[in-house]
Amino acid sequence: RKCASREGSNGNSLYCPDARDLKRSDLKHFQLHWARGEPIIVRHVLETARGLSWEPMVMWRAVRQVQQVKNSTEYNFLKVQAIDCLDWCEVDINIHQFFKGYLEGWFDRANWPLMLKLKDWPPASKFEEELPRHGAEFICALPFKEYTHPRDGILNLAAKWPKELLKPDLGPKTYIAYGLPQELGRGDSVTKLHLDMSDAINILTHTADISLTSQQRKDLSKLKQKHFAQDQWEFFGVEIADEDTETQSDRVGLKSKKRKQAKFRSRSPKQEEAQVSGASSEGQSSDGEKIFAGCSDTEAAQSNKEAELEEVAEATEGGKEEILDNAAGEAVLKKEDEAIDNAKNGKIDSDECCEHEASSHASGCFEGSEHYDGGALWDIFRREDVPKLQEYLGKHFQEFRHIHCSPVKQVIHPIHDQTFYLMEDHKRKLKEEYGIEPWTFVQKVGEAVFIPAGCPHQVRNLKSCIKVALDFVSPENVDECIRLAEEFRLLPQNHRAKEDKLEVKKMTIHAVNKTVEDLELLLSTC
Repeated sequence: RKCASREGSNGNSLYCPDARDLKRSDLKHFQLHWARGEPIIVRHVLETARGLSWEPMVMWRAVRQVQQVKNSTEYNFLKVQAIDCLDWCEVDINIHQFFKGYLEGWFDRANWPLMLKLKDWPPASKFEEELPRHGAEFICALPFKEYTHPRDGILNLAAKWPKELLKPDLGPKTYIAYGLPQELGRGDSVTKLHLDMSDAINILTHTADISLTSQQRKDLSKLKQKHFAQDQWEFFGVEIADEDTETQSDRVGLKSKKRKQAKFRSRSPKQEEAQVSGASSEGQSSDGEKIFAGCSDTEAAQSNKEAELEEVAEATEGGKEEILDNAAGEAVLKKEDEAIDNAKNGKIDSDECCEHEASSHASGCFEGSEHYDGGALWDIFRREDVPKLQEYLGKHFQEFRHIHCSPVKQVIHPIHDQTFYLMEDHKRKLKEEYGIEPWTFVQKVGEAVFIPAGCPHQVRNLKSCIKVALDFVSPENVDECIRLAEEFRLLPQNHRAKEDKLEVKKMTIHAVNKTVEDLELLLSTC
């Protein structure tokens, strides 16, 4: 499958076998690409399993039944925690309301969509305990089990960990989140740019369309124009006039309000409302009232000495998680300088700018990216491109939005901070300035994506998605895992990335010991 257009490269297409046709000889083909540090996409993996449903309410009922059998009182059946992708803070929500939004969508009074990600449900450490049938289904669907099987994978170093010792948490883990094909620019359902210390496999098990009405599309376009205008003003000092408004402050002054409870409408005729209780990601409640039109709460509005602009899309006080609201809320013109010059001359067509979507680029240029059957847009960078990627982010970091929806002020590590998501405009500029581009493709239901350790990647949901992921450690990438462990160790003590502890050196020692024991046992029986 063609996933990039790098000149002079023979690595633009990714190995994409069909799980239904895999033979033992395909393992060597897999290893050829895997040793090069290339991602691999395996199609139709769910068709090799037993056919268990991954519908969200089927999973919910399965968890409830297990808890009822255990007579568990510590598990709250109705209340779950989710992450609001607009401000990256936690909210408490009823599980049925969450899944209603998963299937139909929630929108605020200005028709701005609410993007939620279910947080740690069921808990990653208890996935196979809470969902035993789904856990078995997932293991059954894993391709190339020599590498991926968490207990019996002969080439998975993590499988050699002694049973009597506490094992690092490698999954499986579910990722359940809303999604839209439109690139919002603010509050998109994304996994921000990061890299993992280990290898990983990610299977898309279920999707649901959240379609927009014509009125919602129209309202969304207007709001995106306001965001675009604010970005041009804050990043480049360019004021974009508009026929319908007289001043910049009128156009962009989407008043930010604190929230404690926000009411969101479904798109159903009944216009039902979901009560969402806000909480900071530190677990503290956030005072305030409501958020609308892509705006979140703040401790205090940040003054702007340049103009009357009010802050848009601000975050709750504190918060361990960080906002990622990107520089170009919409795709800006082909070149930054052209955008500035045209804006000064009054030549920017804001409607044209705001109608561009990130996913349209993928669908026009890459195979397998049709939105009717695709669920998640992936960008995976090559390891050798990491220095240039970091240099680009270091140069342009102030063009990205962050906590309080303000331009990023400080970067500790461009990738490990997990605060950036590169929209289409930034990916274009990255290629123009540094000559690098990621593998870009759309993952469909039933496709397994293999991500090599050390490859930075980001994901945006084009639909509501349920993904299940598992970490593993392959012999080909153990050196990279050790290098990354040392890199993570050098981060500040309170850096969020330091929470990820793989103990790969211990894992390697245990794997060698286990191999020696197996060889000795084999020789003794000969």
